[in-house]
Amino acid sequence: MDTIDSKALQARPGGSINAIHPYMPPNRLPADILKLLVKTNCDFLFNTLLFYNFILLLDEDFRLVSWHLNSEKMLSRVNFHTGACLGEERFGETSISKAQKSKAVSIQYCHESRNPVFSSFTNCTVPVSAGSTHCYISAFFLGSRMDKVSFDHFLLFTEYLAMNLKLYVNKIGASDFTYKIMQPDFNISCLSQCERNVLNLMKLGYSNKEISRCLHISENTTKSHIKVILDKLSCKNRTHVAVNAVLSDILALIE
Repeated sequence: MDTIDSKALQARPGGSINAIHPYMPPNRLPADILKLLVKTNCDFLFNTLLFYNFILLLDEDFRLVSWHLNSEKMLSRVNFHTGACLGEERFGETSISKAQKSKAVSIQYCHESRNPVFSSFTNCTVPVSAGSTHCYISAFFLGSRMDKVSFDHFLLFTEYLAMNLKLYVNKIGASDFTYKIMQPDFNISCLSQCERNVLNLMKLGYSNKEISRCLHISENTTKSHIKVILDKLSCKNRTHVAVNAVLSDILALIE
């Protein structure tokens, strides 16, 4: 998976950072998947680096898709409007001011004009390819804390996000493959507990005699349970039902 080369990033006037080379996930995914990943992983950035204010996810037109606040920064009075356009890649104070005028961002100051949080801040922006869309993950933090260390930490966050994205892609791939070879209507919820116990041993390759010994039942009872299992699950034979049961377990683990 590609990562961002910090040498390819250039500082712009006002302290804003612009990513020259995009960070590309391995597969093209819908923007809602990226939205979910940012939502579930933003605490990693907030909990380890408290000077980060919030994370925005923007589409290729720089319109707001989702946003996540750092509760430790007490920004509950900041309101973003989904779909609002922030206008340009280099945000910084100038762009936020424009966004406020266009009603894209509403800020209710806690101390009138003396607000230390928004008096000076900047951002890092990393382009991410998601489906046919280019989304931008922007982490804003206090301009006074803008230094190489803080930016390097943001790069670590993108790598952390990339790792989670890779795991998600692998999970989707495994699910798709399993669904393709698994019987579509296979569902063991219709089985009784005794039948499930028999099925669990069938998955391990136990013979009827071994199943009977483990469950302390007769072989005739075991055969009867297997017949009922095959009928309920619409399977051809014990191998067919055992394979599908294993695939069902795999799906339960990865979903």
